[in-house]
Amino acid sequence: MPHYRDGTEANVGDVVRGRGYNIGHEIIGKVLSITPGAETCNLSIACIAAPSVIYRADVGHGVQVVPTIEYGEAAAFEKVG
Repeated sequence: MPHYRDGTEANVGDVVRGRGYNIGHEIIGKVLSITPGAETCNLSIACIAAPSVIYRADVGHGVQVVPTIEYGEAAAFEKVG
């Protein structure tokens, strides 16, 4: 079973904070998938970061944001929500 750094069980849909493999700083995002492994378990996380794309919609319709997908070891994250 995959677990976060404090031993809490990892689940799809959790909001987590930590540092992944590709973005050079800590992120907060939502867990999209969990890949169990023999030594470590990996997460894919949707977050808003520099590579994210923001589209401005017509006046009065706000904006649309396409999140960045980050990957990281479950033990490098903690559940925040």
